[in-house]
Amino acid sequence: MQTNNSIPYPRPDFTDGDLISKEMVNGTFGLGMFSDLKNFKPPLERYNVTADKLTDASILHGNIQPQDYDLSMSDVTIDRVKELGWLPSKRDTDVPEPLVVYDPLKHYSFVEWVGINSTELPDIASTENVRYTISDAYYDDDNAGLFGLQTIKDDDGNITDIFGVFFSLKTQTLAVLGRLPDGLNLSASRYVGYVNGTYIINFYGGTYVSITLDGEVYTLTGYSDYNTCLGDDGVIAIEKGDKTFIFDKKFEPERDPETHIIRFLDGRFCVRSDGFSSSPTNYLFGTKIGSTYFFLKDNESSYKFKKTKLGWKAEIAESRAWAYSKRLKYDYTTNNWLQKPLKTLKYNMIKQGLFIKGTFPPHEKGDEIEFVNSDMHGDFARVVSNGVRKYWHTFNFKEWKPLTGDAVNYLYGCRGRLWIKDRVDGVSGLMPYTLVVKSVINGYGGYKTVLQFSGFIFRGEQ
Repeated sequence: MQTNNSIPYPRPDFTDGDLISKEMVNGTFGLGMFSDLKNFKPPLERYNVTADKLTDASILHGNIQPQDYDLSMSDVTIDRVKELGWLPSKRDTDVPEPLVVYDPLKHYSFVEWVGINSTELPDIASTENVRYTISDAYYDDDNAGLFGLQTIKDDDGNITDIFGVFFSLKTQTLAVLGRLPDGLNLSASRYVGYVNGTYIINFYGGTYVSITLDGEVYTLTGYSDYNTCLGDDGVIAIEKGDKTFIFDKKFEPERDPETHIIRFLDGRFCVRSDGFSSSPTNYLFGTKIGSTYFFLKDNESSYKFKKTKLGWKAEIAESRAWAYSKRLKYDYTTNNWLQKPLKTLKYNMIKQGLFIKGTFPPHEKGDEIEFVNSDMHGDFARVVSNGVRKYWHTFNFKEWKPLTGDAVNYLYGCRGRLWIKDRVDGVSGLMPYTLVVKSVINGYGGYKTVLQFSGFIFRGEQ
C-alpha cells in the first residue's frame, strides 16, 4: 500500500532561521528529529548544520557533488519552491512491514542444556609428536568452526613446527592451514576475533599473523596491539601512533583507488587491546546496525566505523550505540548486565516507521529484567524480584518458559552463539560454556583427540 506523506525538506537552506518553524508548521519537525536519532545525532542537529558538518556528512555518504557540501548552494527543485512557501514536500511511500531483527524459530525449535562431555575424534590422530589445541570460535554461519594450533615435536620433545588449523563444526573434520613463522612467543599472544576468511593472532608488541582458510600465511609488524575487527567485511582496524589503518586478511592496507597511496584514519578508533567482553561474540563489545559498526569508547560514546564510496570512515559518536547488542524480535535492547535500568531503542520506529514491542518475561512492577548470557540474541532472560532470581527462555518473545537446573548456573558464562547450517544430525547451533578440540592421554600410554563440550545445543532449524 502506498501513502502520500510529508517529508522534511531534502536539501533545505540550513542558514534559514525560520527552517525549524517551517517544519513545525508543515508537520515534519518530528520526522527530522527521528532522522537525527536514527543516525545517532543529537536532537535538533538538523537545524544546526555548519559547512564543516555538511562536508563530513557528504563524505560519509559518498556524495561529492558541489551541492552536497557547499552550504551556500540552494535547492532549485519543486521542494525549494515549497520551502519558500512554507508548504510541505510530499512523497509517495510504501507502508513498510515490521523488520524482524531476530526470530528464534527461524534458527531452532528445540534447545537443551548438555553437561560436560567428551567425544573421541578418531580421524584426527594425536601422538607423542603431534598435539592439538583448538578453541577459538569462528562465527561464520555458513562455515562455523574453531581455529587453533597443531604442534609438532621431534623425538626429544622439541617443538619443530606449529600450524594453524580449522575444525569445522558442520562436518567435524580438520583442515591443517599454514605454518606459523619461527621466533614468535605464543604465551604472549591472543586470538584477534572474528574476521571473515582468516585466523588472526596478535603477538604482543604489535606483530600480527594472518592464516587464511586457503592456507596462506601473512605477517604484519610495527603496529600497536590496539585493534578492532570489522569481521563481516573481512578487514581489521589497527592503530599506529595517532592513526588507524584498515587491513584486509592478507594485511594489504586500504589505498586510495586513484593514487594508490595508503589511506589512514586520522585518530585512534580501536578498543583496548585486550578487549572488554566477558566472552567472545562476533564483535567484541560492540554491535552492528545495518552496515555500520559501533564499539565501546566509554560509557557515553562509541567508535563508529562505516564503509563509504571513498573508503572506510571512522568517527566518535556521542551515543551509547555500542550497548545495543541484545536482539529482541522487532527491537534492540541494551546489554544491561553492564548498565541499569533496562532501556529500549525503538529501532523500527526510527528506521521503518513502525514499532512492535516484544513481550518481556513474566514480572511484577519494580522487578528487574536482565539479559545475562554473553551472546546477543535476547531469548534467555533473568527476572530479579526482591533479590530472588528466576530464569526464562522464549521461542517467540510472546510466551516465556522457566529455565532450571545447571543451565541456570552456567548461563552467564556461555560464549557467543555459533549457528551451523546444514549439519546432518539436525544441530543448528551451539552456545558453549566449554568447546575445545584437544589432545589427551588415552589411558594406554598414547594420545587421542577429543571434542569436549558443555553448553546449550539448538536443534530443528526451520
